[in-house]
Amino acid sequence: MSLIRDNYETWICSDPCESSSLLLNNNTVQIKTSGIYYIHAQVIFDKVKHPTKKQARVVLLKNKGPATQVRILSEVFRFEPGTLTMIRLVKLTKGESISLNIHPESLRLSTEAWHTYWEILLYNK
Repeated sequence: MSLIRDNYETWICSDPCESSSLLLNNNTVQIKTSGIYYIHAQVIFDKVKHPTKKQARVVLLKNKGPATQVRILSEVFRFEPGTLTMIRLVKLTKGESISLNIHPESLRLSTEAWHTYWEILLYNK
């Protein structure tokens, strides 16, 4: 499943959108099949809003569930315009959900929707 961000900063599925192991629901991805997932996210920041050196960051979260609290699975930082990439293998269980939070701080997201995306692939059951 590949997800891109539209102009309203909402995650949408790109083709193909149907998956037997994942489900997009309210900007989170619900896991339908337990296993190890390969997660790749790319975010492009293109201009500095303010001349400060605050860091932009992208955070992969495991969302709160019946037996778990919100947990950071991965976090990457950037201090200037350019591409930020996150690649991670994560063990997820059926019923869990994950989300990707982008905090641009002093940078701005690229206005091209396809510049910011994430891919989630079931690597191994």
